[in-house]
Amino acid sequence: SSRVLWTLAVTQLNVTVAPSTKSAHGYTVNINGQSVEVVPPEDANAFVLKFQVDGKPVVAQVMMSKAGGVYKIQFVGTNYDVTVRTPRGQELAKHIPKVEAIDTTKYLLSPMPGAVFSIAVKKGDKVVVGQELAVVEAMKMQNMLRSQRDGVIKNVLVKPGQNVAVEEILLEFEA
Repeated sequence: SSRVLWTLAVTQLNVTVAPSTKSAHGYTVNINGQSVEVVPPEDANAFVLKFQVDGKPVVAQVMMSKAGGVYKIQFVGTNYDVTVRTPRGQELAKHIPKVEAIDTTKYLLSPMPGAVFSIAVKKGDKVVVGQELAVVEAMKMQNMLRSQRDGVIKNVLVKPGQNVAVEEILLEFEA
């Protein structure tokens, strides 16, 4: 059958994968005009997805899922936001205005939900790349968060013991 089964939109790459047709071992998908044979993983609910693309093994890790069929997937060391939609959902998505990406380079975001264990800086401190800024504890593991840039701390928005969500702003750098 040549019925469209699903559509993927990989937002950072501006690539749309659609439509797909069932083939002998998986699906043949059209990625920007190029046909690719995809054998899906046996367990589509796994956090580590092992599948084949054109006969070559590919491994991707599902980092988290958000509402609306959006998944953060890590592939070859790069994170991608991947949106999974039905064909009708993809058609309707064309009418949704694009949301401008927020520049988060002047913030330290929590990479996971957890509790702030410690804050190693205060407002006005000068920091350098690699310097410890904070520690977030998640599932009994402490995760040290280091500065990805040189700069000055403009504001500390959390305190030790405070629960934080994934991508919550912990610190703000001066512009």
